[in-house]
Amino acid sequence: MKKMRLKESDPFFHCKANYEATSRGSIGEKVAEKLGNAKENFDYYYNQAWKGLSKQEAHKDRIHDRTVNKIGRQRKKSGLYKNSKEGCKSYRVRGINDKY
Repeated sequence: MKKMRLKESDPFFHCKANYEATSRGSIGEKVAEKLGNAKENFDYYYNQAWKGLSKQEAHKDRIHDRTVNKIGRQRKKSGLYKNSKEGCKSYRVRGINDKY
């Protein structure tokens, strides 16, 4: 993501990671949920201290990322998509390398 310099691609990669973790079964799903929540809790404080976001902005970012994570897990469990690329294409932005 950094290499492509696409901050806007963050939701796509959140969705994709959670979709792929859920494809590994219920343990993968639970690990993705727990680690994702822990990361977003860390980012809440990091975004305030190092990125200068207000508490409201940091909270909004945390809720958004958690929501996208959940959507990735739900889309895998729905059985409607053949892979993470297809399941998360609504979050795909122009410029993301086709290998993703």
